Amino acid sequence: MTSTYRVEVFWRGQLDGRALDLLDQISHLAAPPNIKQVQVSNLYFLRGSLVPEALDRIATELLVDPVVEGYRWQAIGPPVRGGPLDKIPHAIEVGLHPGVTDPVATHLLKRAHLLGITALKAVTTGARYVFEGDLTPDDLHRIARQILCNDVIQFYTLGQMMPEFVPRAEPSDAVDVILLRGLDDEALQRLSVEPVLYLSGDLPFATPQEISEFIERGLALGCDYAVGLVPAEAMADFLPGAAGEPGVRVAYFNMREGRFRQSNLHLAKPARITNRYYVEEMYELRYQKEFANIAKLAWTILRSEQGGLRILFLYLLVHLAGVLNRNGFRGLADKLRKFVSLERVEACISTLLRTDYRFVITEAGGCALDIDNQQEYEASAARFREWTETQAVRAEKLYGPPRLAPGKVE
Repeated sequence: MTSTYRVEVFWRGQLDGRALDLLDQISHLAAPPNIKQVQVSNLYFLRGSLVPEALDRIATELLVDPVVEGYRWQAIGPPVRGGPLDKIPHAIEVGLHPGVTDPVATHLLKRAHLLGITALKAVTTGARYVFEGDLTPDDLHRIARQILCNDVIQFYTLGQMMPEFVPRAEPSDAVDVILLRGLDDEALQRLSVEPVLYLSGDLPFATPQEISEFIERGLALGCDYAVGLVPAEAMADFLPGAAGEPGVRVAYFNMREGRFRQSNLHLAKPARITNRYYVEEMYELRYQKEFANIAKLAWTILRSEQGGLRILFLYLLVHLAGVLNRNGFRGLADKLRKFVSLERVEACISTLLRTDYRFVITEAGGCALDIDNQQEYEASAARFREWTETQAVRAEKLYGPPRLAPGKVE
């Protein structure tokens, strides 16, 4: 029988550096609460058909340093409606949102299987903080929100949390094959003309209004492939703050009509894009600040089936203007971009891909900020609430409230 087990690994030595560091952070809060002591524990939630001997072996061989740590485990069931989950009054537990990468859990699962404990099927992790002192629930919420929990990737509860296990997606090279031979004329026609929305999964500041507006404008164009653009002005909220707050600076396409950032939104009819392989190659080389990437993609364009020289010339103008702009030569960049219009770029890309390619400009900026590196992640985490609220206000001002209430579908 498959069950869920909770393993708590706690410190039993004299000094726990994690607890001392946490007490120091709390002391710097405005009007810090009166805390006498804190205990920090690691939590491991194990799912599988596990006998007590297997649980003890996982704990002693993989989780616990017996010199300074102890452990306890228990089987847990679904929460009782209206019932308390924790008898200890001042406890906070922090876990990862479902779907967030949990390398500790992945490593533990692999190590357990190497020990021969293959009945363990899933693992997720968390942390537990127990406080002694005169604290109110508001004090605990403040400590969790300001110190313990990064709400971009984590959640917290007062008392014991209930784990959520996401089905593990194994890497696969499987390919879905659509057998065209058996389709009738109506099915073939539908396959070739139905647009599909593609977007990145790392867009924490995207708003439903921005996505809906992009889809509406893309459908109205009636093209085969629509790609979103955002004007540079829409990205101003994400820049570093005047008081030293972290921010994100992004690269732009310098066009006659202005400076634009690609918004990570694509509305495409895949069967109508003849040279689809160029899209994949362009995305593999999408970090265009590296000269080697620029040169490689330029060679790809030059040897394209038709219009290679014309496309290459326009491509180099776009990126030369971008290099000049990033290095402070704004006037020269402005002169070059006069030769690069959106319409001209659309025509060149349409030729390269052998499709009808168009740009869709939306004025909100959330979909144009994807998280690609550690610096962008740290800035986004530090200013997550501020940027989320800013984008929500901006989107509502531009496009009105979301057309569907949260959690509802049409």
